[in-house]
Amino acid sequence: MGSALDLSEDNTGIMGITFGYSMDMAYPAVFVDEKGYHWVIIERGTEQSRDTTRDIDELLYLVFQFIVRTLASKYGMTNRVPGQDQRRPMFHEQIRLMGLVSPTFAARTKKEIDETLAKYPYSDETSVV
Repeated sequence: MGSALDLSEDNTGIMGITFGYSMDMAYPAVFVDEKGYHWVIIERGTEQSRDTTRDIDELLYLVFQFIVRTLASKYGMTNRVPGQDQRRPMFHEQIRLMGLVSPTFAARTKKEIDETLAKYPYSDETSVV
């Protein structure tokens, strides 16, 4: 990937994010009301998760987190290294892409990834020669 963040629908699945209504199927939807901005995931008619905030930057983080995870996941799948945990290239790309959006978002993403790795460390295969 280059230094640009490719937000084309083909690349990100961004068409799955809706505003003001839900497509269901576990695609995220953004709703706005007097309580704030709502980032909602609905699957098979059941709400799976909801984040509510009055901070537009928090909403933007959630939107870009979804987009960047999609891009980084694709990157990780196409840049696998045999014997290496596939999350390594994915996490690296996720932090890099978030840095293109915002240094603050990149730092937050890195912190979240570090917390994940503290609970679930990389599981690289080691070969015995």
